[in-house]
Amino acid sequence: VEYEGLKHEIKVLEEETALLNSQLEDALRLKDISESQLEEALDSLKSEREQKNALRKELAHHLTVCDGGFSSGCAHLIALTSAPPSGSATPTAATSPSSEDGSKCNGHLLQGATGSVLSRLNGDFRPSGLRKSEILTPDLFSELNGPEILKLRQQLQQ
Repeated sequence: VEYEGLKHEIKVLEEETALLNSQLEDALRLKDISESQLEEALDSLKSEREQKNALRKELAHHLTVCDGGFSSGCAHLIALTSAPPSGSATPTAATSPSSEDGSKCNGHLLQGATGSVLSRLNGDFRPSGLRKSEILTPDLFSELNGPEILKLRQQLQQ
């Protein structure tokens, strides 16, 4: 009788082992899928980041080329980037000199406008409460986790 009881217990344990092995295989398969998706996402983020930096460099180049004399295209770019968020300013209104001074345009100096545009495009405008070290990130991982860390710090301070 004990032999049959032990035989039944072994059979139950073998079934549990088979079930656990199948669950382990499923978990490993899901892990592989998630790792491949993560790699694809990181690669796409990296390519988007490189593309954005290339576009910034190209825009900076175009702005420095037309730094000497503002052509209509460069003035249009500056007008678009310095227009208020409401979109009420038109490119012609933004680039036409106001009654203040011929070298000013909507209160901005034209010669310093390219630097202003570049700094705005490069994201150098920061909220006053944040330090430079919290904004600039050395790698993609820090860039992705930066906002989450800031939220957690704010929660800890409260």
